[in-house]
Amino acid sequence: MGRAPSSISTRIKVTDFTEGQAVPPKPPGSHDPDRGPRPDSGFMGLQNHPGSEVYFREVSVMPLPQ
Repeated sequence: MGRAPSSISTRIKVTDFTEGQAVPPKPPGSHDPDRGPRPDSGFMGLQNHPGSEVYFREVSVMPLPQ
């Protein structure tokens, strides 16, 4: 069984996918990272969209139970 990451923001699921699903093509001229497999550990990015002002406070990460 592959990895199945999901993102939850303020108790609302915002992304959900299973590894191996098709990835939409990267739009021409996009500044998004290259599409493809991601490592199991390392960089974590926080995102905003052009024209929006975003502040992050008390961002934390903790291990999930196995």
